[in-house]
Amino acid sequence: MPPGAAMGGMPPGAAMGGMPPGAAMGGMPPQMMGQMHGGIQPAYYGAPVGGCPACGGAGCQHCLGAGAGNDFRFDFLRYLRPDPSGGCCAPRWFDIHMELMNMSREEISDTVDFTSQGITGPTVLSTDDLEFDARNGMRFSAAMQLRGGRNLEFSYFGLFGWADSAEATDPGGDLFSVMSNFGTSPPNGFDDTDRSTLQSIEYSSSLDSVELGIRSRWTGPNCVLQGSWLAGVRYMYLIEDFVYHTEGAAGNMDYAVATSNSMTGGQVGGDLWVCIVPGFKFGVEVKGGVYGSRAEQNTNITSNSIPSFLEELAVDKASFALEVGVMFIYKLNQNFTLRGGYQSLAIDGLALAPENFNPTPPFLNGTRSPVINDTGSALYHGFTVGMEWMW
Repeated sequence: MPPGAAMGGMPPGAAMGGMPPGAAMGGMPPQMMGQMHGGIQPAYYGAPVGGCPACGGAGCQHCLGAGAGNDFRFDFLRYLRPDPSGGCCAPRWFDIHMELMNMSREEISDTVDFTSQGITGPTVLSTDDLEFDARNGMRFSAAMQLRGGRNLEFSYFGLFGWADSAEATDPGGDLFSVMSNFGTSPPNGFDDTDRSTLQSIEYSSSLDSVELGIRSRWTGPNCVLQGSWLAGVRYMYLIEDFVYHTEGAAGNMDYAVATSNSMTGGQVGGDLWVCIVPGFKFGVEVKGGVYGSRAEQNTNITSNSIPSFLEELAVDKASFALEVGVMFIYKLNQNFTLRGGYQSLAIDGLALAPENFNPTPPFLNGTRSPVINDTGSALYHGFTVGMEWMW
């Protein structure tokens, strides 16, 4: 056969079996194949499922890996996925739960005016000048399985310490107190409370709660929905202190009132959870009850004009509380689950310290009738984050 002659009459340079000249054969690298199609490289083996986040799987240097001279990969994203063990049908359960609560309190009390600028002048000091910013507390819960889907659940939250203060000053001594009806009764006020250069108020409050109940859990037919019913008892303890201080023209006064509210009663509630993906659930919990409440107020007035003046009064009544939470859980592994959300708690029928300030002056005859105001309310709300642990 002459040199360069085609095999079997095949023209020189013709493709074997109709294959175009230069076609890829066997294990030709994908990069070379991409050059034959306008430079677009198909996704290589091992590229992220669904395509590269940068090019949608057409092929580029963002995810070709170390073999293409680039060490960056998206493999670390798999560590951010929730643990899917058990799927959506995994029962909602924990043995111990602890979380941080960052809670604020709205409208700390009804408006109580204390100081005016001049006789019957504009108010310059009142409870509207006070505000309880967010404070940290904690919640602890523990569960013990009884039988089936029922468990005994204990929960405690507290250690909140809200406090704030405000003051009004006037170097000219033109501040008048509510004790004299702002300088009108008697005219020009009292020596200990009026014609002041300084008047101030201080307010502090804390809340603790203990719960014990039976929770019965259920699971929907397709496991997407899970929930529970809760019934039990709850004890809440709210204590407050309020101090009104005046530096009058010829003396001073400290008016301190302390209140406490001990609330014990039954509560009912439940929660509902939706499985977004295995290991990640979103839920809502609601619980509330009616409580027998013991409200107490203690007043102590010290001044230059009168001896120390003491009052104590207590009353038994009913209070109401409602707690609502929006939460999520994110399963990290078989034992630990991340939990967070937003909580709110409303309580009605309280004796709040500022609202139990009695402006009736004891300076004239040293006596007055003690009173207690137990119609106050409080609203707490804020974010929570913590962990659930399962044995």
